[in-house]
Amino acid sequence: MKRRNFLKNSFLALASVSFCQSGFAKVFEQKTSNFELSILTQNPELAKILVQTILKPFFPNKVLSFQEFFLPQKVVGDLVWVENFSLVNYKNQKTEIEKALFKVAQKLKLPSLQEKPTLIKISDLEHQKGSFAKVTSQSQGTKIFELNKDFQSEISGVTFEVKNNKIKILHSTCKHKICTQPGEISQTNEKLICIPNCVSIQIFGKVKNEFDAFTL
Repeated sequence: MKRRNFLKNSFLALASVSFCQSGFAKVFEQKTSNFELSILTQNPELAKILVQTILKPFFPNKVLSFQEFFLPQKVVGDLVWVENFSLVNYKNQKTEIEKALFKVAQKLKLPSLQEKPTLIKISDLEHQKGSFAKVTSQSQGTKIFELNKDFQSEISGVTFEVKNNKIKILHSTCKHKICTQPGEISQTNEKLICIPNCVSIQIFGKVKNEFDAFTL
């Protein structure tokens, strides 16, 4: 239950797909909504084709960014849809976008065990050079770190490093260590997450009012 609550309240990174029964989508009517689609699959080329043919009509005026990360291990693949920083369930199939996402999952045979899959992240979020990293732990709360000061730290079993205005997870006590695979992040709205340890990291351009701690 703790992991489920953490997923609902966290900014999901691509690595989260292998640990949760997660999904997508609300009606895509709000023109100002931000979204992020994450797919963990061993067939990335088919996934990109499906996004273009099945999902593109739902956001024809969006400028989309694509990122890919290779994972050298066997993990459970799935789809994750985040809209306005909230996880929503495509498996309900109550809206047209949910039905479309469910169709994508079926064609990719997800969720299922994937051998050396690729993490694909598709979003319309704006990315700019970040200044701060917000590190959130379910057990230890939130801490803010400046990206212009090099150091290493650990929180809830996750060891991370800030260096050259970038942050990355060096080590985690979790079993699969997928959270270490994406490497460094430095742009606003980029995210890293370790689901087993309930730790998330997100880049911001400036300090937000909701931040409740500042640690150097």
